[in-house]
Amino acid sequence: MVSEWWMKPFVDRVIKEKYGVPRKVVVDVPVLPAALRRPDIVYVFKGFLVTVELKIWDWRKAVQQALFNRFFSLAYVALQWKRRRNINMEVFRKLGVGLIAVNSRGAKILAEPQPPISPELARTVGKLLGG
Repeated sequence: MVSEWWMKPFVDRVIKEKYGVPRKVVVDVPVLPAALRRPDIVYVFKGFLVTVELKIWDWRKAVQQALFNRFFSLAYVALQWKRRRNINMEVFRKLGVGLIAVNSRGAKILAEPQPPISPELARTVGKLLGG
């Protein structure tokens, strides 16, 4: 089975191009005390966070995970480019989750995320992570 972590360098590049250089990048770490989930990647910027869930196949599961992240961050899902035709883009738009398509040559943002649901929680988590 192929790991989704091969996508990280490409996602790093597209996030840097979009938002600039993060203060910190945290992988697979709980972002809140007793958090039930661990975002795959958290990019810590001054004043905001960007989270990315990496997935090879299951975009529906990734959207569910990213919805939790929307409470405190700009939340993205990164999927293999060849899977993009199987995705319902309307789900991403309506739920406010961003989408990044990745292949072996790079990554492209196909949908922009909406702002965090809880700006106060976003500030708190950002401070905890050094943002």
